[in-house]
Amino acid sequence: PGKQPDVPIAVGQDLLLLTSTNDTKLYSTNTAVTPAKFDQKSTTVLLHRPSVTDDGKFAYYVSADKRIRSVNLTGTPTEMVISNETIWDNVAISKDGTKLAALTSSKDRSVYVYSYAQKKWKKFNLYNPTYTDGVETGEVKYADSFEWDFAGENIVYDAFNALTNADGTDLEYWDVGFINVWNTKAADFATGAIEKLFSNLEPGESIGNPSYAKNSPDIIAFDYFNEEDNSYFVVATDLSKGDLKGVYENNTLGFPSYSRLDNRLAFSTKTGDREDVATIGVGVDKLSPSGTATVLYNRAKWPVWYTQSTRVLPTKTVQTITFDAIADRYANQGDMTLRATSSASLPVSFQVRSGPATLSGSTMRFSEPGTVVVRAYHNGNDLFHAANPVDRTFAVLVVTGLEPAWSNALSVYPIPVHTTLTIELPNTEVIEDLTLSTLTGASVLQSVVRSRRHTATLDVEHLPKGLYLLRIQTPNGTVYRKVLKQ
Repeated sequence: PGKQPDVPIAVGQDLLLLTSTNDTKLYSTNTAVTPAKFDQKSTTVLLHRPSVTDDGKFAYYVSADKRIRSVNLTGTPTEMVISNETIWDNVAISKDGTKLAALTSSKDRSVYVYSYAQKKWKKFNLYNPTYTDGVETGEVKYADSFEWDFAGENIVYDAFNALTNADGTDLEYWDVGFINVWNTKAADFATGAIEKLFSNLEPGESIGNPSYAKNSPDIIAFDYFNEEDNSYFVVATDLSKGDLKGVYENNTLGFPSYSRLDNRLAFSTKTGDREDVATIGVGVDKLSPSGTATVLYNRAKWPVWYTQSTRVLPTKTVQTITFDAIADRYANQGDMTLRATSSASLPVSFQVRSGPATLSGSTMRFSEPGTVVVRAYHNGNDLFHAANPVDRTFAVLVVTGLEPAWSNALSVYPIPVHTTLTIELPNTEVIEDLTLSTLTGASVLQSVVRSRRHTATLDVEHLPKGLYLLRIQTPNGTVYRKVLKQ
């Protein structure tokens, strides 16, 4: 869809959630305060990195008893049980706080999404798309770490895969995918369509623990691990450009998190056997490392940068397409440039639905006479819904030098027609042949007029409703007219 606009930068303090490696409980700190002061937020033990609403008011996590919990990050912390079922392994809250995504401890190859508006769950199955006739492959075993996008429609997640190669060797790896779970326009669950971040990982390579930049919907940081040489990297990518850069060579999984200004990344690292949280600067592209990494906090892991501030998050907007009617034209008039506009100022695409025409971009070429149906459309992006497509139908007329002089006196009626179509030529002309064709060029009625008559009728009552093309052939030329059947 191209580059998505950045969201407004949150105005507030640079706060960081940390999980202590001493007790695996949740703490927060203000990164501007030295010496560091840590405020305990949970009394329960966390199973995974927490998820925070965009306004920085609540953190969600799964505790050691496999329940989904939340805790307020303002005022006196109070933990709440969100789901009392002891089946959960990880949870992520949408940035606007309206939806949950959760994984079960049974590792059942699924993501469960809860809509607070609908007050119900929906299960989405994970798969690896092959992009071949809709075929899906089944090597996905389970997901582990995930996060909602800014629009609250898609989840970026990592997944463990296991399969057996053709030579009988086993292959295991982690990769990152995007699953569409919510349709904002319909205010309902989506289809669960999946795309992968990369489809060409080499043997031994794995990626995981993806996290969006705080202000750029196209920027994602994640972990890279290569079991061939036991190497770890914190990596960042720009989805709109396809750029990919290594930010820091690590010695463990980092679970990277962008800062409020997107000018730093915090991540887990190891100092000897001790787990610490470090940070490194990134350039204006939010990908390139800037300076050297510095350990901020000892005996901590799973950093999540957040800010207690309210800002306007992107929501999808409805768009409409304006595509004017196209007049009938003769086959010798050359190529035609199609023009249509979107209310969102997005580039409109075109598609030949039927008829003797081809498209190259917005340029339409014609191969022979017939009826052409062309569609203008836009599939939408992360800011705008797909537009309702607009179809236009027109005739490409046969060239006989010019239409016969008598064509202006021709009458074809009634239009629209229900049962019987009448064709009347001037008294000086006679009808040789009448052919009625569909928009795809298939002949549905043909009448050879054997007596020298200048009038004829066609029984069309049995034909489906729609637009047809009538061909009227005489000794002095051929004329085409469009006929609408009601």
